[in-house]
Amino acid sequence: MIDFCRKNNIELAGQDLMMSPFQIQHALRDSKAKDGKTVSHQDLIDFPIKYKKMELYFEKKDRGFIYVDRSNNTKFYVNPNKKIKKNGKHVIIVTGSKFDSKTNFDDPNEFIRIK
Repeated sequence: MIDFCRKNNIELAGQDLMMSPFQIQHALRDSKAKDGKTVSHQDLIDFPIKYKKMELYFEKKDRGFIYVDRSNNTKFYVNPNKKIKKNGKHVIIVTGSKFDSKTNFDDPNEFIRIK
């Protein structure tokens, strides 16, 4: 993600990813649960370990990054410019959700596959 940003003049808020308590609540909220889009608690716990092995896409429209795990239809969205200050430095916020079979990450009009 960092290399892609450098090559494409995309400003990064920082180099650290963080999921704030608000983002965790957002990922687990009732409206997502009703739609079947809630990630599991285990998915949230595993993301820091698994993200380097996940597929990575750049979403052209919203100019954000999506880490995709097709084994459980989980995606984690990273907005490279949404920043908060934590411990004196800026970090990038991550949100998580499930995706359905209609989502086509291979559509070159919408996504660029990075890895």
